[in-house]
Amino acid sequence: MIPDFATFFRAIWEREPFPWQTMLAERVAAGRWSDAIDLPTASGKTACLDIVVYALAAQADQLGSRLLFRGHGHSALAASIYAGLAGNDSLVLLDEAHCAAPFLQTPRAVQRFRSSAWAEVVNPTPFQVAVLSATPPEDENGQPLEVFPSAAEREAALAHAPALWPA
Repeated sequence: MIPDFATFFRAIWEREPFPWQTMLAERVAAGRWSDAIDLPTASGKTACLDIVVYALAAQADQLGSRLLFRGHGHSALAASIYAGLAGNDSLVLLDEAHCAAPFLQTPRAVQRFRSSAWAEVVNPTPFQVAVLSATPPEDENGQPLEVFPSAAEREAALAHAPALWPA
C-alpha cells in the first residue's frame, strides 16, 4: 500500500506539505484535476509534480492486476480499457525485483506478446520494463540483462564525493 500524501511528501522533503497540497493530492488521486491551480507565487505550486508522481504511484500498485484484466476500483466492463492503457506506452520501473519475481513475469510476458516473437503485427507503442536492483535477475531465457552502468562505466558512474550524499 502506498502511504498517504503527507507521509510521501515528508519522505521527500523532510517537511509537512501545505494543506492545499494534501487537498489537491487527494483530489488528483480520485482522478480529478482542475483546469487551473490558482495560488500565489512561492506557495509551493512546483509540488504539483510531486502530486502527479504520488497519484501515478497510487495507480501503479494495481498495474499487474490491470494487465491481467482484473484491476480493482472499476467495473468488469472497463477491464479491457484499463488493460489496454496499462499495456501500451508504459514504462514499468520495478524496484527490488528479486522480491517480486512472480510479478516481473507479468510485464515481461506483455513485452513478449507485443513483440514479433508472438504478435503477427508488432505494437508500435512503447512498453519498457526496467529492473532497479543491486542484484538484477536474468531474462526469461536465463541470460544476463543489459544493465546500466555497464562494467566499463561502473567505476566512473559511482565515483562521487561522499559529502554530496545526505547523511
